[in-house]
Amino acid sequence: MKDFDAAKITVNGKVTVRKNGEKLIVRIPAEQPIHWPGINIKPQNGARYFDLSSGSVLAIDLRNLTDRQIAVKCQIENPGANGQEHCMRGGMALEAGEKATLRVRYYRNGLAPDSVRFEGGKNAPEGLAGRCNLDVKKIANIMLFVRPYGKEIRFEVSNLRLEEPFQGVSEAVRSAETFFPAIDRYGQYKHKEWPGKTHSDADLIAAREAETADLAKNPPPRGWNRFGGWADGPALVATGRFRTAKYKGKWYLVDPEGKLFFSHGICQFEQDQVSGVTLREHYFEGLPPVGSREAKGYYRKQGYAPGSDNFYRRKKVVPDAYDFFGANLRRKYGTDWQNAYRRRLYERAASWGINTLANWSLTRYMQDGKMPYVIQTECRKGPVIAGHAGGAMRRFPDVFDPGFEESILTALKRDWAFAAEDPMCIGAFVDNEHNWGKDTSLAEAVIASPAEQAAKQGFLRWLKQKYRSLRQWNEAWKSSYDSFDAFLQSTRIPNSPAAKKDLIAFNDLLVERYFEGARRAVKKFSPEMLYLGARFAGIPSRRIQSAAARHCDVVSFNLYEYTVEDLRLPENADVPVLISEFHFGTIANGNPHPGVQGSVDDAARGHDYAAYVTGALRNPLIVGTHYYRLIDQSMAGRSLDDENFSFGFLDICDRPYPEMVAAARQVAGKLYQIRNENQQ
Repeated sequence: MKDFDAAKITVNGKVTVRKNGEKLIVRIPAEQPIHWPGINIKPQNGARYFDLSSGSVLAIDLRNLTDRQIAVKCQIENPGANGQEHCMRGGMALEAGEKATLRVRYYRNGLAPDSVRFEGGKNAPEGLAGRCNLDVKKIANIMLFVRPYGKEIRFEVSNLRLEEPFQGVSEAVRSAETFFPAIDRYGQYKHKEWPGKTHSDADLIAAREAETADLAKNPPPRGWNRFGGWADGPALVATGRFRTAKYKGKWYLVDPEGKLFFSHGICQFEQDQVSGVTLREHYFEGLPPVGSREAKGYYRKQGYAPGSDNFYRRKKVVPDAYDFFGANLRRKYGTDWQNAYRRRLYERAASWGINTLANWSLTRYMQDGKMPYVIQTECRKGPVIAGHAGGAMRRFPDVFDPGFEESILTALKRDWAFAAEDPMCIGAFVDNEHNWGKDTSLAEAVIASPAEQAAKQGFLRWLKQKYRSLRQWNEAWKSSYDSFDAFLQSTRIPNSPAAKKDLIAFNDLLVERYFEGARRAVKKFSPEMLYLGARFAGIPSRRIQSAAARHCDVVSFNLYEYTVEDLRLPENADVPVLISEFHFGTIANGNPHPGVQGSVDDAARGHDYAAYVTGALRNPLIVGTHYYRLIDQSMAGRSLDDENFSFGFLDICDRPYPEMVAAARQVAGKLYQIRNENQQ
């Protein structure tokens, strides 16, 4: 690409760039004013845009100039890119000194007329207008960026180029009449081919038989016990339940037999995958009508996430949703498909080296007693802070209300009674991906709440203890309350340095009480059960991480990155960490969205998976990695939130992706060997 030769380089954050011939040497110090420091590669010499129209993949050669695993991400941007729209992202991990090629696959828009609209998914097929599909002739920026994790990162950049010359897309996109129906009877995109696509029921049967032979050739990893613990490793004290222990400088889970255990898991072991049909009946080919005999067991009502911006929420419709995956399982395994598929899942887990049913797996699978598992409960039915917006998930609980802790305990007893004394249960998460906001957000939400809010009354008591008089308080806050109780009636957020300091302190108190109360509830439910934290969405503030580290047996992160080798807790807190979600998807197959982290194809997905888990095994804090998730989402999108990601170990037709299976087997085969390397 000659237009890169004269590209202009700018930086984000505290970054230095120097040229070494035709190469760029990028240095990103550990301490940064922003979360995603890096460089921008922009057009120069009067050009406004790069033109990527001749290719399908942007390739960039990188070299890791550090002595440890690092990761570099790349985002291709149209004007108006915000990280989710008008851009496409990829990345990769590199080992110490490694030179490799980062590749980002992109889809283009503008090939279909406006009448061809694909709604209800996070992205649309190539050629159509979609959130991530690019105007390939108007690329305003190519951004390379990293997450420093508190350590300096250095890498070399060279040879930016385009690969895979664009071969066009199906002519079906040229009109609505030829485009619809766009999804075949198996739930796949009709107008594209890819390796492993199912074309007939005979393909399903053939895939079943081929996998049976493959599983027979690939037995479980050697040296594991029935829990998936390190049978050939050291013997620690056996308590009959999972616990944590530090062994030779690294944290581990310890299984009920006293063996070291690293949790190698996959989320959502389940047997269905549904997508809304209502208002979109013309999308689908060959679906049985709602209410028909053929449709029995495959349709259900599926709601949408409160507060989220998605198709069915905007339409104010709760749709009839069709279970493509379940229908394919019946075709593949016959009338006893549920039991046959269930047996197959256990065979797969053993052969792939998966030893944990991770979050949101079916309860009845957990109760089979064949694999360790984790559970999750929530306090959503308990008292909440009325003034907290909560984002797409939910409002924050009122931790001053006696009902907060009780709501967690009640939910545990209602939903997970069987797990209380079950040796296969590793532990319990409480909640998922809270919207923590900035250092004062929760305290501000309390002030915005009504006078009867327990947390607001708790804030007032806290202020009365700190300030000996109303006058002293008003002077400090530069406020004009005519009584302490006037604070309860006001919803105005104070604006002064002293008030902000108090808001931060009370915010800390709310967070502290949250983790403390959640821990108490879990231990009341089952004294020996591990409290696994709140499943952070990414990395929250240092203050929140520190509070979690004081109360959680294991701190959990849903961390969608390419490496976690350098992940540490603030102040070097020495507490076990669990990666409760991560994944890698691709648009090389039928689905048009790769998910949170993209890979150029399935081979790269396998590489990215192995690199991520290997980096985690080398991290002394991390005790497990849970991949999200087992099954691809429906190409049509789930009505819950429109997600139509291709990131699973299985496609919508129950076909395992060979590259992901190979990667899981590769890392599982040396799981404890890697973990035990370089022990202190």
